[in-house]
Amino acid sequence: MKRLLTTIQVMFLLLIATNAYGQNVVNVTDASINAGDIVYWTADNVYVLDGMVFVEDGAELWI
Repeated sequence: MKRLLTTIQVMFLLLIATNAYGQNVVNVTDASINAGDIVYWTADNVYVLDGMVFVEDGAELWI
């Protein structure tokens, strides 16, 4: 049973590792999205939020 769980865990980790391979990492801070901005997040990037990130009033975030 332990061997089965270990095998499943390894397969899951490999799946995650291959899914993010080759994608750009974009660090996002609270200052990244200001009022009046229109920001698009696309599937070809990995977005890492640095703390609390808010979309200011009047800004748009499209995911």
